[in-house]
Amino acid sequence: MMTTGHVINLISNDVKRLDKALRYFPNAMLAPFAFFAGSAVLFYLVGWPSLIGTSYLLLISVYQSYGSRLAANLRKKAVVLADKRVQMINEIIHGIRTIKLYSWEQYFVNSVSAVRGLVKVCYHPFSCVSLKEAAWPSGLVIRRSRLRVPL
Repeated sequence: MMTTGHVINLISNDVKRLDKALRYFPNAMLAPFAFFAGSAVLFYLVGWPSLIGTSYLLLISVYQSYGSRLAANLRKKAVVLADKRVQMINEIIHGIRTIKLYSWEQYFVNSVSAVRGLVKVCYHPFSCVSLKEAAWPSGLVIRRSRLRVPL
């Protein structure tokens, strides 16, 4: 069943994604050329040690693509839960008179809070990552901080 809240949520997510893709599209097309041109100039100026930096940059880009896939999978799970929350709130709005009549407010507050808590758990792996203690010579070490970012 497609509700109005579900359709609005889908449209807003798609428009955000399209806006972000159009904003970064020119940079994504020019990035490989800039990388190879910069690597060639660096090799001409510095010599073979520039290959170490270039290979490190390629290695970091592989790690970044893995992190992007992980974030995309978590985002897909969060969108499903957000759709469920929007649908619940839409149903509550449509039945607010019945809820008020029978004093069921606390039950519905608890149920919406539970779904919202599931969305927070879905974002949990990325909500408390900091680069406070990075060990650069031995590679990047990511440490979890105690600070929680509210959603």
